[in-house]
Amino acid sequence: MSSVFLINHLDFARSFEGCPEKATPETIAAWLKSNWLKKRGGGSWNYVPAMDVLVLAFMGGITLQESLQYCRKYWHPRGRLENELVVQSFWRFAQENRSRVYKRSFLAAPIGRWQGRNIFLGIRAPLIRVTGDELLAVMPVFRKAFVPNVAETNLSMTAVREFCLREGYPDINIELMRAVGIDGSLERRLVVERGSERQMYSSEDFDTFAAKFAGAVALLADAGLGLQQPNFKGYRVWDPDQTRF
Repeated sequence: MSSVFLINHLDFARSFEGCPEKATPETIAAWLKSNWLKKRGGGSWNYVPAMDVLVLAFMGGITLQESLQYCRKYWHPRGRLENELVVQSFWRFAQENRSRVYKRSFLAAPIGRWQGRNIFLGIRAPLIRVTGDELLAVMPVFRKAFVPNVAETNLSMTAVREFCLREGYPDINIELMRAVGIDGSLERRLVVERGSERQMYSSEDFDTFAAKFAGAVALLADAGLGLQQPNFKGYRVWDPDQTRF
């Protein structure tokens, strides 16, 4: 069973089921119980090769052929193919938008507490890229079947923006890159969206939603669910005593 004390920003947004204003700790807890705590872990492949290539592609430091060869060295056969398809989907965009790129670890950001334990939100924006006068926090989402609705997209992007602001990036924009599946084929299609083009939530709204979410985690923890220690591998853990939380 997964821990409820570290949940990534995408599943955080999904748990509000498309209506953050009407969601309650009880409805969020029910979603987490059905969709998060029943996840099976271990042994699955991931998109680490495509993430690595994305950094180099924006910098212009790798060719397409080299990128595909890099993906083919991955340990999982299905993962090799899926990473290749993702790279092919974003290759042209990255080449046409050369940038200075700074790679970062994921951020585990505290949004509440339960019996002395911190409740963390996983902010997965592993790239900051600078193009001209624009500063962009890049959110690569390579899940093939992940098709968020409007509210889920806005809330997940708001979460990333809020913690970029709190880390000291005052004028940052959010760039969501999705490599979506195309029905009936193995191909992927790139969808790029900017936070500045969407109706994102205010900082005050986000704090309200985060408090609801923390309340949902508390309900589950009180019931003895999801009490495992989070896996912080790949994360920077933010000390709440160093922020305004």
